[in-house]
Amino acid sequence: MAFLWRRRSTTIVKLVALMLAIWFCIAFLIYTDDTRRRAAQDNNSGYASFMDTGTGGGAAAGDPIAMALKNAPSSAEELAAALHAITPEREEADVPPTIKHRSRKLIPRLKVEESVRHNVVVHPEERREKVAAPLVKKQPPPPPPQQPAKDDGKNVLDMPVEGLEKNPGEMGKPVVLPKEMSPEMKKAVDDGWTNNAFNQYVSDLISVHRTLPDPRDAWCKDSARYLPNLPKTDVIICFHNEAWSVLLRTVHSVLDRSPKELIGKIILVDDYSDMPHLKKQLEDYFAAYSKVQIVRGAQRDGLIRARLLGAKHAQSEVITYLDSHCECTEGWLEPLLDRIARNSTTVVCPVIDVLDDTTLEYHYRDSSGVNVGGFDWNLQFSWHAVPEREKKRHNLTL
Repeated sequence: MAFLWRRRSTTIVKLVALMLAIWFCIAFLIYTDDTRRRAAQDNNSGYASFMDTGTGGGAAAGDPIAMALKNAPSSAEELAAALHAITPEREEADVPPTIKHRSRKLIPRLKVEESVRHNVVVHPEERREKVAAPLVKKQPPPPPPQQPAKDDGKNVLDMPVEGLEKNPGEMGKPVVLPKEMSPEMKKAVDDGWTNNAFNQYVSDLISVHRTLPDPRDAWCKDSARYLPNLPKTDVIICFHNEAWSVLLRTVHSVLDRSPKELIGKIILVDDYSDMPHLKKQLEDYFAAYSKVQIVRGAQRDGLIRARLLGAKHAQSEVITYLDSHCECTEGWLEPLLDRIARNSTTVVCPVIDVLDDTTLEYHYRDSSGVNVGGFDWNLQFSWHAVPEREKKRHNLTL
């Protein structure tokens, strides 16, 4: 009987130990669950406090953010709906004006890339395929370079193209040399005076096409005073060892200031010159001028015989004689031919102005101070004022 007691006491001990273990597990689970809840509550309260203090110092009653966090949407749809509800107010209340306005003016990325394309910047997708050349503003073509004056080796100045008033001697103005000259310059000036009895050095500085003032008055410029069909004339110019620039300036003044239809030929009569520039050089220069003819005398005959030699080669109705060191002005020829056309027996003489032998200045007078050439009883030629009786006889009111 004693042995049977020993078996029952062991079973009771086992049952008590099992119940204690179950109770301990239940207590542990309950304790763990309470700890987990308190931790969750502490986290939620800390997050809410952080949001309240981080958005502006405490949430006011009815704040949509506090309400949304308190309600804690459980799904993505509810969260999106809550954000959509609060976006307008937060955008107006908390976004600074500069940021708000700047955000409204942002250009979409696609449009920016398109506008950049118009400024010749290559699109990123096309950068590997091609490289755009930079735009180059089209420039007007440069003006053609000014051709230098042709040096024909004849020691004569070409006709100036522009800035005529700045060239020496233009409009008949004087050319004054400096008082202090180099030895070479002084020798050239002296040689010119010795060979020509005028300042050849100054003449060589002046263009052979230089301009001159028009000394005519309104009465002389009236073309209606002249006959419409004037006869042609051959101009005969005799020379002997004349200076190059002076002779060329004489010929060019006739060609430049005479109507082409009134000039038959310009006959240059060489009265046996021996200077080199009046030989082949002169012939080469006037080879391009069809109206210029050169006649050479076999011996030195003098001025009158040289003029008669030129008359033998003349073919026009009228013969005009000029010296080899003169310059014709505008309108010099028409009045002379008009008088001859009205009376073929008339021998006419133009008004002869003066070229200064030192400066080559052109001196002229108006019609009120015109002088006429005449001879005295000793047959000496001189210039005389027009007598009053002649002015009245010709009805000269100027």
